[in-house]
Amino acid sequence: MKPTEAEIENLLRSAPQPRPPAGLKDRLLQQLPHPAMKRNHEIPQARSLASRHRAEPPGSRPQAVQTGIAEPGPGIQTIPAGRPHTPLGWLANWWPALAAAGFALACLAVLATQHSELNELRRQVEALKRELAAPAPASPPAAEAPASTPGGVVPGSRDDLERLRGLKRQLSGEVAALEALRAENEKLHAQALSQSGLTPAEVQPMLDARAKARSIACVNNLKQLGLAARIWATDHGDILPPDFLTMSHQIASLKILVCPEDASRQPAENWSVFTPANTSYEFLAPSGSETEPMQVVFFCPIHGHICLADGSVQAGVAKTQPQNFVRRGEKIFFEPPRAVAPVGSGAVPQMDPPLMERYGLRAGAATTGVPPTYPPKMTPELMRRYGLLPSNYQAAPNVIEPEPEPAP
Repeated sequence: MKPTEAEIENLLRSAPQPRPPAGLKDRLLQQLPHPAMKRNHEIPQARSLASRHRAEPPGSRPQAVQTGIAEPGPGIQTIPAGRPHTPLGWLANWWPALAAAGFALACLAVLATQHSELNELRRQVEALKRELAAPAPASPPAAEAPASTPGGVVPGSRDDLERLRGLKRQLSGEVAALEALRAENEKLHAQALSQSGLTPAEVQPMLDARAKARSIACVNNLKQLGLAARIWATDHGDILPPDFLTMSHQIASLKILVCPEDASRQPAENWSVFTPANTSYEFLAPSGSETEPMQVVFFCPIHGHICLADGSVQAGVAKTQPQNFVRRGEKIFFEPPRAVAPVGSGAVPQMDPPLMERYGLRAGAATTGVPPTYPPKMTPELMRRYGLLPSNYQAAPNVIEPEPEPAP
């Protein structure tokens, strides 16, 4: 007959429940092996006791078993109750608490340091506030004021004084060297004059003539540079070249890039080795336009000559007429003053002789009130365009203005 589920459940609930012997827990704890024992000695004590019980007769049990205390098996060491299993067992149990305590102490130390620094900063701020709130002390008299250095710096410490003393000694040595060099040059110059048998008064005109010849050669160099720039601009939409190297095909010789008076520079052998150190002239209008004829294109810093965008060269005006230069942005223009004739007078202002020579006019041609009729013939509109006539100029009555001749 097959039992039902209720009968099976009742049978399981009515199963015997044996009670463990007294002291079983203590005996099992004593039988646990020590961690330092070898693996081949880690044999459970229960198996040893079971085999021993099977081998011994019932009446020959040892006193320890009869009393409920099991003897340790061979190679098994017993550990007394209440003793830690390892020498550092307390550290393994307490290390989380110790770590938390150390972290808390570190945080407290950081907070204490920050608090002390904040207090120090507060004291400094309070001291600065008191200094600012205090009235300014009266300025010391001029006699007690420290002497300022040539550079405008008042020495405020011993280091500054030592530095200034060293700079003074260095400058004094340089001045002495320059004085000795000047004396040596004068001595050599006097010896050269004595050997030539000429007096300084006789030598000076020759030196002046040589300087004038070099200045004329510099003007010719600038004229050739202006012509080369205009030729390049003609082929590129009236735009000037950006540098000297770009118009290398229009420059006949590299020697014209060096001023004859400049002994510190030498012309380059060819364009492949050309550098800014091989020219004495400054290019002031890179990529400029020919529509601004009074713009300065080339400049000689030695003689003061300038070359304008229209190709003309003004000799020495940078030194003799510096007030006539005007800067507009990055461009520099040469604008000499012009006299304006009163309205209705019928007179044309006298033109500057260099300006007249530039446009092929003879002296006195612009004082008659009538545009010139000799070659080259120019219409009043063309003359007004280039600034040869004032804006209020009116043609004289009964004067027929000449027509421009056709080009041959």
